Amino acid sequence: MAKYVLPGVCGAVFFGLFGAAALAQDDSYEAQQGLRMGSRVEQLEKEVAELKASKSSDGNSMFNWNWDNGLTAKTADGAFKVKIGGRLQYDFGTISQNDENKSAFGDILNGSEVRRARIAIDGTIYTDAFFKLELDFAGGSAKLKDAWLGYKNVPLIGNLRLGHQKEPMGLDQLTSDNYVAFIEIPMAVNAFTPDRNLGLMAYDTALNKRMRWQAGVFRDVDDNGTGQHDDGYALTARITGRPLISEDKSKYLHLGASASYRKPNNGMYSISTTPEWHMAPKFASTGTFATESVNLYGVEVAAVLGPFDVQGEYLGAHTDEGNMGGWYAQAGWWITGEHQNYDESMGVFGRVKPRNNFNPAKGTWGGWMINARYSTIDLNGDAVKGGKVNDVSLGLNWQLNPNMRIMFDGIHSMPQDKGSADIFLMRMQVDF
Repeated sequence: MAKYVLPGVCGAVFFGLFGAAALAQDDSYEAQQGLRMGSRVEQLEKEVAELKASKSSDGNSMFNWNWDNGLTAKTADGAFKVKIGGRLQYDFGTISQNDENKSAFGDILNGSEVRRARIAIDGTIYTDAFFKLELDFAGGSAKLKDAWLGYKNVPLIGNLRLGHQKEPMGLDQLTSDNYVAFIEIPMAVNAFTPDRNLGLMAYDTALNKRMRWQAGVFRDVDDNGTGQHDDGYALTARITGRPLISEDKSKYLHLGASASYRKPNNGMYSISTTPEWHMAPKFASTGTFATESVNLYGVEVAAVLGPFDVQGEYLGAHTDEGNMGGWYAQAGWWITGEHQNYDESMGVFGRVKPRNNFNPAKGTWGGWMINARYSTIDLNGDAVKGGKVNDVSLGLNWQLNPNMRIMFDGIHSMPQDKGSADIFLMRMQVDF
């Protein structure tokens, strides 16, 4: 028995020692491979970081994509930036007229429309050059909105912008329709401030961005950005400032003035406005009349005291047919505690971000604001009798999140000697 037991024990010991050595070698090999793999990963991570930080000979670098109230791509140094944005505004309106108003304007129907459906792209190229292109597809066909090139840090000037753009006149006109307090701008702003035209504009800020100025020369063009002229042109300028600003910028006073000298093409001009509903007919209109020149002017004031704000403008026109003008005053209250933000570069109101986005699961309901406005316009000149209209409006804005809101407006419109009409409007909006 012993002659079989001893060899068996020796064999077991031999195989045990051999197996342990083999396992030790395997563990050592795996450990070495793990170290090599970890070193390789660290090297790859270092190379990726160096690639992101590196720049090619033309100053470009890798783009980083993120969401900044729009899809944005930019380089680490900020020299190149592209943003893709847009907006959709769907409006619903109902109207109730008394008999006198129906006799003057006919039976106005209720309506709904895609008020704006825009796609925009803007950006920065080589640090100082910038651009914007925006098209509006509301109504079923593309209309040109912003289409300009710009350059900043120009010596003695500041910033230059050339192309299809808004002329610098009027607080509510220059504030984006994404951020205005009511669905439509006041009658006087609509009638007396020019919209987008082809031109060259210079602008800059001063006094630590407390003051800003804008000035340009423009030509009237159509929705395609084209026009033919004999002698028509315009010189338009605006200056604004905030003499009072709280440390957290939630309280401030805004003051401004603007003017435009216009040489109408063929010496013909017209001024008109709806009763602050885009689908309604013109409640005041001069028709086309002859004038050698037109001088538009306006003054503006706004005060923001945290969640409370007030603003107003007076605008007018001096023509060969006499003076015409109008004004509005409005007040608002952010019930949920937000305040009107301010765009320091252009002297207008900007995007409001609710303290809490709409999320019923978390018991948050977004931002809520109530507004009231009185506006009036008088288009009666010497021989031209365009009429006079007074409007009283109440509004409610529901800001679901920084990019979505629902608006409700009620308007009581009173055209002189033409009865009255009650209008109810609703807008659903998303913008980015």
